[in-house]
Amino acid sequence: MASAASLMSLQPGRIRTLKEGSKAGLGAGMGPVVYWMFRDQRVKDNWALIHAVHQANKSNVPVAVVFNLFDQFLGAKSRHLGFMLRGLRRVSDQLHQTLQIPFFLLRGEAEETVPKFLSECGASMLVTDFSPLREVRRCKEEICKKVNESLTVHEVDAHNIVPLWVASEKLEYSAKTIRGKINKKLSEYLIDFPTIEPQTRKWTITKNHSVDWDDLIADILRLVFGTTLLASGF
Repeated sequence: MASAASLMSLQPGRIRTLKEGSKAGLGAGMGPVVYWMFRDQRVKDNWALIHAVHQANKSNVPVAVVFNLFDQFLGAKSRHLGFMLRGLRRVSDQLHQTLQIPFFLLRGEAEETVPKFLSECGASMLVTDFSPLREVRRCKEEICKKVNESLTVHEVDAHNIVPLWVASEKLEYSAKTIRGKINKKLSEYLIDFPTIEPQTRKWTITKNHSVDWDDLIADILRLVFGTTLLASGF
């Protein structure tokens, strides 16, 4: 069990700033923190969620989690999508029941849906989990261009024990060249996960976030299955 002191133990090297928000303007920095969950679809042992809640508590603002379901989710098949959506249903339930954090499901292109959501709720910070995929990196670049200038964007490596950008600053060509670099950092980053802090301020924004999971899963699987049949020539 992590001690109270370990609540602050998320190492700065695990976080990098994709966009620094300006402090100009009345009320800047007073909006909620939003965690855009993508690669690390879990509540427990999630550095990005831990960071989002901690940042929200520092500013005495609420926190929410959003997940964007792309129209064509990076080439996933119906079986993969069904598995993912059922997992997200559990994530949503756990966030609500154990942390009282709302979960919002967005559909469409994240470059459009995420900035729109941030604008509607007046967010002051966006936290994202790290993904090495070029398409996701490009998407984050576009989001940073479209959001309000006062909003800060943090990226957290919640996937690797040693954050990728800490392990090496260049493209490594073999396990041999990177193994030693990772081993040198393990004592700093191989630590227990801290307990997620209780929120100091709860989400009260009235935007509807209820999800009919049964209808959503059936609709997505029907859509993907129909697209697969068309592509197969049936």
